[in-house]
Amino acid sequence: MRSYLTIDVDFWAEHKGDAQFITNRMVSVLMWAMQQPNVLVARHHHMVTAHANKYPAHRLINIDTHSDVCTLVDEHPRRCTFDCGTWGAFVAWRGVSQFMWVNPRKDPDYGNCNWTRDRWNDALEWNSAIQLHLPATRLTPAWLKSHGPYTGISIALSPDWSDREHVEIAESLASGAGLKINERGYGFSSDGGGLQRSRPRLLAPDEVAL
Repeated sequence: MRSYLTIDVDFWAEHKGDAQFITNRMVSVLMWAMQQPNVLVARHHHMVTAHANKYPAHRLINIDTHSDVCTLVDEHPRRCTFDCGTWGAFVAWRGVSQFMWVNPRKDPDYGNCNWTRDRWNDALEWNSAIQLHLPATRLTPAWLKSHGPYTGISIALSPDWSDREHVEIAESLASGAGLKINERGYGFSSDGGGLQRSRPRLLAPDEVAL
């Protein structure tokens, strides 16, 4: 199964246990990811959407403290609009693939971005949506390798949610790897268009080359 991998640095925020051990694990994961093909590093998580659309896969793996996906069918004062906590609902190939949220916390409601629903994966347009609990101490390059191959990989710094030290380390690693941090990408389309507030078109199965 081919996957698209996206990693949010906030996965290691509010961690329990030895801080240096957690940081070392984060560094090993990010260094491995930044050495792979088709990698993007972005300031905020919704800035990876165009990159994800460019590299469709059977499964999107979101390693994140937050689910980053919501339903687009509800009319509600807090209905889903495009931002760092909802971008997963705007991936063009969601209708034919699986969304896998790798959550460092056991509580399935913690980090739920599906504002209008009781459960994080209610009424999504993804073909399927599952959650996997994985403590931050157990995420390793070996784990990532075992869930590939990957069509593309993205890393979100998420400074509003991540530890400041972790963001600075990730910025330094990106610089060392020769990766420029994407500061744009508010659009969901491959041309990086403007802020999207309407329901994005689902690609038909024959439009997605997996």
